[in-house]
Amino acid sequence: TRRSAAEMMENSQSYFLTDGEWKFTNLSILEYIEKTDDGEFSMVTFVISMERRPTLYILNLILPTCALYLLDMAVLFGPSSLEEKINFQIAIILGSSMLAVILNNILPTSSNKLPMIGTH
Repeated sequence: TRRSAAEMMENSQSYFLTDGEWKFTNLSILEYIEKTDDGEFSMVTFVISMERRPTLYILNLILPTCALYLLDMAVLFGPSSLEEKINFQIAIILGSSMLAVILNNILPTSSNKLPMIGTH
């Protein structure tokens, strides 16, 4: 049975979970005839377009990194001694990396909405 690109797109979306880390955006079908010395061959190319949902990565990577840099800057200009500054910066780095590991294991990657724990 021969189907159009729109029918294939609709059918594919029912099988592909669009509620995941990737969003299924488009499906195109390109048909052409390839001529060789042996004869003509029908060629079909399927082009699948997908885009990544970046919200989870912004929560897990970009925001904690920005917070880490802000804390480092605050400690750098504080009135404490150099040894206390270094100890505090190491504690910040270890704490933020542990938080990132824990959040990465807890937060689901297959959701359109942000989890409550990720927003607070």
